[in-house]
Amino acid sequence: MNTIFEKLTVEANKLFEKYGLIGWKLEFDNANLRFGICRYSKRIIGLSEKMVILNAEKNYNEVYETLLHEIGHALSFQRYGVKGRGHGFLWETCVRELGGKPQRCYDSSKVEIVKGKFKYVCDKGHEQYFYKRLKRRYACSTCCKENHIHTFDERFVLKLVEE
Repeated sequence: MNTIFEKLTVEANKLFEKYGLIGWKLEFDNANLRFGICRYSKRIIGLSEKMVILNAEKNYNEVYETLLHEIGHALSFQRYGVKGRGHGFLWETCVRELGGKPQRCYDSSKVEIVKGKFKYVCDKGHEQYFYKRLKRRYACSTCCKENHIHTFDERFVLKLVEE
């Protein structure tokens, strides 16, 4: 196998066949803000090409878990219809059957993410990246969490440092 994309496609096709997911296919897209998606009506499992590339070597297990997570959505929907959508018990059961861990999101401490073009920093040096220039002022989420603040706080305002 030449690439990570071919390897994942082969794995996905094996699972589609094994679980009777007829007409389903795996596609790689240009998403920046999410790792995977299940498009029920089009019968497409989508993985972010950028996220796969960033995580293929060091975090392959997280890439594969994301694949199982999304195929779990397809399987749950096929078996239970609209009741199987989302991250409920029926979906969890399907993900376990596929051999995955039924977690809502990837582990952000293990996964490399696509950084936005605009870099903002608070006075404590915490960095946050956005894909668009902010139109209003934002407070640093790290500082707010550390201080148990759940609304905007002037003390933790982010400043643009890079474009």
